[in-house]
Amino acid sequence: MEVMLGAVLGLLLGWGASRTHPSVDAGGIVGSLAGVVGGLMGQAWLGPVLAPSLADEALAGAAAGGAIGGLVLALLVGAAVLQLRRRLRDRARDTRD
Repeated sequence: MEVMLGAVLGLLLGWGASRTHPSVDAGGIVGSLAGVVGGLMGQAWLGPVLAPSLADEALAGAAAGGAIGGLVLALLVGAAVLQLRRRLRDRARDTRD
């Protein structure tokens, strides 16, 4: 249950975060996939750390960790994908000239 909750919250927040600003908007699919991966990582890494401060509930820690992980990774991946696309576009333009 905790794994699924982290993945779903990461998916939702990753998709939403990828749409917030043009500098991180690599697309809904990229944001969603990065959100799922970030949600799983955040749930696994941050969930046990956050659980004691959230009424000592593992489910609450998994939810918070998944949300944070999905949000952060979606923003980082979105910015990285846009940088990669820009670099490849510039390289293709330079080779044509």
